[in-house]
Amino acid sequence: MGSFENLQIHPQKYLLTMRIFNFSSRLIHLSTLLVLLTGTSANAEPCYAGEWTKTRLYGHSYSGGDFTDEQYKWIKDNFEFFTIEKPHMRSVHPDPSHEKTSHLTATRLIKQNPKCKPLMIYSISAAYCKWFESEALAFKEHPEYFIKNDKGVATHLNLHLKAENDWYVETTNRNCDESDLQGIFIDGWRTAVRKHKPNVSYIVSKMTGFRLINGFILNKDRDGMYDGIEMLDKVDGVFIDSWFRHTCDSVIAGQTMIDTCLQIPNDKMFVCFSAHDGWSKTHNFSHAAYLIVANDNAYYRWVDEGAHLWNQESLMTWHDDFGKKIGKPLGKATKDGYSYHREFENCVVDLDLKEKTSSIAWKSAD
Repeated sequence: MGSFENLQIHPQKYLLTMRIFNFSSRLIHLSTLLVLLTGTSANAEPCYAGEWTKTRLYGHSYSGGDFTDEQYKWIKDNFEFFTIEKPHMRSVHPDPSHEKTSHLTATRLIKQNPKCKPLMIYSISAAYCKWFESEALAFKEHPEYFIKNDKGVATHLNLHLKAENDWYVETTNRNCDESDLQGIFIDGWRTAVRKHKPNVSYIVSKMTGFRLINGFILNKDRDGMYDGIEMLDKVDGVFIDSWFRHTCDSVIAGQTMIDTCLQIPNDKMFVCFSAHDGWSKTHNFSHAAYLIVANDNAYYRWVDEGAHLWNQESLMTWHDDFGKKIGKPLGKATKDGYSYHREFENCVVDLDLKEKTSSIAWKSAD
């Protein structure tokens, strides 16, 4: 082989070689970019309170066995708040075991994401001696804490009794103090607040963990609520199970719901939960309605048609617009009759309750 000094390269071959080199360099750059993007996806995290990077999603689910590794990762990547539903892991730990399995699950959730806020569901109205260890024990030692049917089966908690109220407070506080649980999802609020409002107010005022009530119960005429803004003074947040479903079944009901939510203080957490069994089989309307009322501590949950409302079938529900960057709100929603309008840095939202139409117009990015 001759020396480098004597090596000759044809000009056209040189140009071709350089073009191949440049093309190869671009491919290398593209592959590097793909690796970075993949890494970003792998390190995804929820949209937390006060952030507007995407739709803030709330998680609430169970699996009869346990969630898979993929499902646990989904929880880590998508939910700041996660409520562990009653039947979780019941095939692994025989009933009653809801408190034990909630503790175990909360520890795993906190370990994989220290910013996660696991909540245990605990009814304040219906009795679940079958699932709650503390209730099973109390039914033996203090049967007066319960209301029983003609067969002697406990059906409801005896909220008239102050001793029962104190027992409920001690039980829920102890479960949070002795575990990684951050608080309690207070179920059964609908019945309890209508019949025993003073007792319920006393109970929640004594609870020390995060208190999320299953509330905002529309009245019979749908022009007001059995509970409303005033109850938020005693709790930390409200889960709205009737976000354009159930009792939110008319234009007046929708207006009452939105107008009430627009009054929620910015430091109070609330969840708008809707599903295919409401005003629309698709998420578009209720999602737009959520953006109309959302504050720094608002969260959204949706379940598609065909999926179970509470188990792992709906855990990983996703739509592309949930991941779009909303940007900070440019102000509160404005109202014209039954129509609402609101603007964000990256989108404009319109909602018409009378026509049952909605739109989220995303602003083009530079």
